[in-house]
Amino acid sequence: MTDQQAVISFRTPKNTLLTVIKAGISKAQNSWWMTFLMGGIAGAYLGLGCLLSIVAAGGFTGAGSFGEFNPALPKLVQAATFPVGLIMIVLAGAELFTGNCMFLLLPLLEKKVKWQDFVKNWFWSYFGNFIGSVLVAYFLGYLTEVAATGGAHNYIVALGLKKSTAGWGATFLKGVGANWLVCMSLFMAISSDATTGKLIALWWPLFTFVTIGFEHCIANMFYVPFALMEQSRNDTQNFNFGDFIAYNLIPATLGNILGGSFFMALLEWIVYRDHFAGKVATLQPVPGALRKDEVTATSVYIGVKDSQNNTTEAKDQVPLTDAKPSNLATPSPGIEMEKPNI
Repeated sequence: MTDQQAVISFRTPKNTLLTVIKAGISKAQNSWWMTFLMGGIAGAYLGLGCLLSIVAAGGFTGAGSFGEFNPALPKLVQAATFPVGLIMIVLAGAELFTGNCMFLLLPLLEKKVKWQDFVKNWFWSYFGNFIGSVLVAYFLGYLTEVAATGGAHNYIVALGLKKSTAGWGATFLKGVGANWLVCMSLFMAISSDATTGKLIALWWPLFTFVTIGFEHCIANMFYVPFALMEQSRNDTQNFNFGDFIAYNLIPATLGNILGGSFFMALLEWIVYRDHFAGKVATLQPVPGALRKDEVTATSVYIGVKDSQNNTTEAKDQVPLTDAKPSNLATPSPGIEMEKPNI
């Protein structure tokens, strides 16, 4: 393979951040119903990963099982199988609220999206995630009776009780850690163009947060409702839906927002924004994201493309309002003008 044929499949952090901003701008342009639909799909994908983790971990619990002699084993099995859900979301494409805590904040900081689109994406992706997770819990978990008896049943009921009765502050902090790691996994997955690289990047941070016992609000939208459904088979009520909302979902969601938006997105933006500020300026903002007096600050990238060597020579950035024919580079013979890369 020659040097020209070699493909670089890794992006530096600053270039990865630029790609995340581009993805956030694209997400902000989706309609509310498309965001909701893709949010439902993401919730379903994550729910399937959660269901797998429960069935797998449950097989290592109970008397005479390997988990009886090594209590950490069921959690390790749960952590090893849980990432399947996020892998499907990334490779198949869907809208995960916790990931959007990172994706949407960055273009908002760069004034490439409107506040309305920012809120729209968060609200409808969150609502869609909830609907998708609960539907999978009921139709593919409860009605199929895959955890109606045995180790899987006992494991999910105990897990739901633990999550719904933990302290508010502890759950909030666990939420911070969970989405910091989830967004880190998404960030690292974007840094690779190879599917194998994405799989590795996604798996390790997710394995880490589940093993530690951090709280992910979208995963809990499956785990706890499913635990409530399975608890009803026993005619007992050690916890209820109100406990789930008050002591788990609210603090976990707030912690996830802080972990993904501040500890991942904002800190990365502060560290690297000076390295790609010029490139961000060339991105097309969502219509209405900029005030009229800010439009002149938006530039387009002007370059010329060599049709023979298939290379591009960069020229100066030109303010969008000044991008007139007189400002553009005059192509030499054999050179064709390249469209503005915005």
